[in-house]
Amino acid sequence: MTARRENVLLLDRVGYDRYRLPDGSPVLDPDRYRVTLLTRTPLAGQARPGECAEVLGVRLSDAALRDALVRAVHQEVGLDHLLAFSENLLLPGARLREQTGVRGPSTARLLPFRDKSAMKRTAAGGGLPVCDWRPVERAADAAGLLDRHGRIVLKPRFGSGSAGIHVVDSRAALAALDGHALAGHQAEEFVDGGMLHVDVAVHRGELLTCVVFRYLTSTLSHVDNRPMLSVTVDDPQLVERATEFTRRVVKAFDVTDAVLHLELFELADGALVFNEVAVRNGGGGIVPVVQALTGVNLYEAMVRLALGERPSTGYPRTHRAAGEFIWYSRPGRLAAIDDEAIPRDWLISRRATAAPGDLLRASGFSGAGLVTYAVGGRDEAEVRARLEFIRTHTGITYADEPARHSSNPATVRTPSSSTDR
Repeated sequence: MTARRENVLLLDRVGYDRYRLPDGSPVLDPDRYRVTLLTRTPLAGQARPGECAEVLGVRLSDAALRDALVRAVHQEVGLDHLLAFSENLLLPGARLREQTGVRGPSTARLLPFRDKSAMKRTAAGGGLPVCDWRPVERAADAAGLLDRHGRIVLKPRFGSGSAGIHVVDSRAALAALDGHALAGHQAEEFVDGGMLHVDVAVHRGELLTCVVFRYLTSTLSHVDNRPMLSVTVDDPQLVERATEFTRRVVKAFDVTDAVLHLELFELADGALVFNEVAVRNGGGGIVPVVQALTGVNLYEAMVRLALGERPSTGYPRTHRAAGEFIWYSRPGRLAAIDDEAIPRDWLISRRATAAPGDLLRASGFSGAGLVTYAVGGRDEAEVRARLEFIRTHTGITYADEPARHSSNPATVRTPSSSTDR
């Protein structure tokens, strides 16, 4: 007798090709799962014949249509699982589960991973050190925090990818934001320190894998059209302290089975301070880096963990250290990505989101670049050197920007002296 297939609906923004095993087959085995894929229309063709029962290409921001389709599919087949991993689909997915009675994380369960105020309260309630903060509805609400600290950050409470952030260091700069829509924002003390990100898969409350990175440039690099770089940390003491901090985050947020992307501040005295945590994989080059170092693919892990399964740890481990480099785009027509100088044996992966001739918009957030390199090496120092080489020997050429003193298209490059938190 043939076993009943479980009915799965996947709300997806990134493309079905991300959820594939090394042999090209989908993580959601069509012999075990009857899959309905709701994805962005340009990505609908990634599902191959026989892999999904239905593929619906829609504008996922059209909440009424999206939700009506989910409810219709549930009424027709009776969903066993409703999966949504992108940050802006987490809460809509939870609400749909509650409306349809499909098991999975509830709105209340996921709110601390989306609402930065609930996030800070949860972290502090779990005994984690956090910066001074308060929710705001208008610029004047942040005046007291600015007076106490001299420099603050304003960010959307439900934002992601460092989008929509303002750094303010004076009353005049704060007053200049009076005309901005700041309802639903949060003001935070600007923490003067370095920043780490920790990318983990948690299975049954324990860390299945944990990789600690250091940002080498600001997470706001996309605002100024500068590249963003991060590298895995070699220092065993820092790795251990960050890993133990991550265990405390897992406990504070009551995580059992999930992938997390955690950001921590590292102060001058070595103390670690909670910044933010997302219940998803990190963007940019993080997924290929984690896979190359640990044998865990975070996209596969998100699916397996959501279905109550243990992720595979058997992907090839090819490097001891690695990092990511992201070039962002500005408005204009792309002429070329000038990266022929990079030795190809350095690269774990190279991903470009546009081709010459495409008309580009400015990159809107930190995890989505024009071209992303995942770079491997023997240790942190070698990877840092390779990332610096990429910074100084590559660039983006725009057809609509003449070079100074030349009739050729200009190559937009970033000075090698950038840094920040």
